[in-house]
Amino acid sequence: MLSHIIPRDEKGRIDKNIFVIAEEIVIKSASIGGALPKPIIDEVRLLQQKINTNALMQLNSIHVSAQQFFYLDHCYLKKESKNFHEQQVQLYYDFQDMNNVLYQDNKFIINFDLLDSIYNSFEQNRYVEMRYDNSSSLSFFLPSSKAYQLIYVFAIYYFLLWCGYKSSTSIIILDAMLKIILPQYGLWYIAQGFKQSYHEYFKQIKDLNMESPEGFKSFLELAMPLALHEIEAIKKNLNSEYLCRELIQYINMTRFEEMFSPFPKYSELITKELLLHGEIKRGEVKEIINKEQRTSTQLIRDLIDLEYIKSDSPKGVIRLNFPLEIAQFIFQDVFK
Repeated sequence: MLSHIIPRDEKGRIDKNIFVIAEEIVIKSASIGGALPKPIIDEVRLLQQKINTNALMQLNSIHVSAQQFFYLDHCYLKKESKNFHEQQVQLYYDFQDMNNVLYQDNKFIINFDLLDSIYNSFEQNRYVEMRYDNSSSLSFFLPSSKAYQLIYVFAIYYFLLWCGYKSSTSIIILDAMLKIILPQYGLWYIAQGFKQSYHEYFKQIKDLNMESPEGFKSFLELAMPLALHEIEAIKKNLNSEYLCRELIQYINMTRFEEMFSPFPKYSELITKELLLHGEIKRGEVKEIINKEQRTSTQLIRDLIDLEYIKSDSPKGVIRLNFPLEIAQFIFQDVFK
């Protein structure tokens, strides 16, 4: 039902420029973080989910000014807004994984009861019932090409915006669909790109046109380069040499800047080992730093207190952590 808005040339083929960018997104997204240990990748996914939640919260209001955007970023990163929209943040997390609901037998099933539930969850004391052609759900069969699937997923998102659902609701569905067709989605999110170019984004969604391909093509010409930019940003950061250099630089900075809690001695050695292996046993730390058990135990305790490393249990393996306070220095391209 959405094929009529897909941009095509005079021979009925998908617009070549659009298709080439879609292929580039598919290929580059698949190559993100391939050389890093899985625990590092998992922690970056958690970090990106936090950043994405913040971006979704901001995109939910069409009247946010540039100054307010800056303030919201500042508050979120400094934990000064711990209770800021706390309920909404939890809801965004709750709606993250909807694969079983959305995807069945090579088609996406958009259930309007689910959409209304998501929408009303974020609109306090305001119930809005929305329907398209009095249907309770619509099915969208996926084409075989990954690049075409990507274009089609953006078309479904465009359609949901046209139906009247706000950005937060529609992007939650878009995220779920992109996670299905792009395995590395979650290491980057399109909402962050929309937030960075919010003037152009809101201009696009202000005048949605489902009658011809022109409106959707204009939207793709904004959305797809933004997707590529987000991919390139995190791809640059997910490099072991880059991460090692930036983390050690951050550790050194904490020892000279009064605004930071100074990192203990030997933090650099633990950093290098964790970047290499992803996680290490606590008993191996004394061998890494070549010191007694008491020193290694204290080092682990100090780094956990600083939220630089984490562990699932008091005796479990340790791995790097990326709290927002540290991540904004390490992943600067992502936070721009």
